[in-house]
Amino acid sequence: MPWRFLAKTGSRFGNTEFTIAIARKFGLPIPMLGPYVGTRVRASGRSLPTIVDRYGNGVASAPGVPGDHFRKNHDRLLRPAMQAVADSGISATGKNQHDTCNGTFKQCFNPGSRDVNEEAAINTQKMIPDGIIDARGMGTLGPFDYPSNRLTGLETLVEMKTVASLNESNEAREQRFLNDTLRRARKLDAEYPGSSFEQTLMSYGQNGKYLVLVDGPFGNLSEGFNVLVDFLARVRAFRQINRWKMSPNWALALNRHALTQQFGSLAALLWAQHISGRFRCAVSKDTNRLTGTDTDFVRFFFNRRRGGFRGRFVPGA
Repeated sequence: MPWRFLAKTGSRFGNTEFTIAIARKFGLPIPMLGPYVGTRVRASGRSLPTIVDRYGNGVASAPGVPGDHFRKNHDRLLRPAMQAVADSGISATGKNQHDTCNGTFKQCFNPGSRDVNEEAAINTQKMIPDGIIDARGMGTLGPFDYPSNRLTGLETLVEMKTVASLNESNEAREQRFLNDTLRRARKLDAEYPGSSFEQTLMSYGQNGKYLVLVDGPFGNLSEGFNVLVDFLARVRAFRQINRWKMSPNWALALNRHALTQQFGSLAALLWAQHISGRFRCAVSKDTNRLTGTDTDFVRFFFNRRRGGFRGRFVPGA
């Protein structure tokens, strides 16, 4: 199932991506980075210097690297997620570059407001969600109605975040975004009396709470993905039990497992591509060749004296 999903998104693991993904998952050094450990990641402007480490953390998070790698990683996970919602029969916005949510807060300024300053324009732009899940007309899900999922029966704003830094957890990134969004809404209402940013925000989801999907540096997905997977699994399982004779619990478990594999495999692949692409752009001296081979990786993986798992400690994780 996850392989068909990856094929549908237009991406598959190549040898390089698979090697990087497995190394990241097990906290092992990435073979192709070996010759470059200790060198600087090339960056533009006045970006803080970042050093290549053998686990790829510096390459993944270095600022100022050309190539728009973070945006690509963001979009290549967001769009399949929103498409998965649409494929389940639920209205979704954010499935492609033309399917945007730009009008979400467009009418919130007081009609008498003039000369909106640059800071206000930026705050308004930052409030625009990456996607919207509209489940208001979905109807009953029979045995899957209780306990309820927070997306059921509501129109919910969706935000995708990618976190490459090891200094902030997925949960902290989610909460920071939610706090910043509410602060921006209140600030805009205060600066332009009569505006309705906070009122509009609170009209979505459960008291304005976005579904925040955070993709952590090791492909570790946030609680928001659990909410999304549970919601989609219920919708799909309800259809299955109406077509075939099967246990509701079995149908729900099957769909949860398939969706978890799909999103997990895609996240691992995208971070591997992120590191591989940045390696070519900002580390390797030869942009047409990658150092390190699958043979190097296998040799390392089965050699207990060269790193590997040590009790509760996983290097680089």
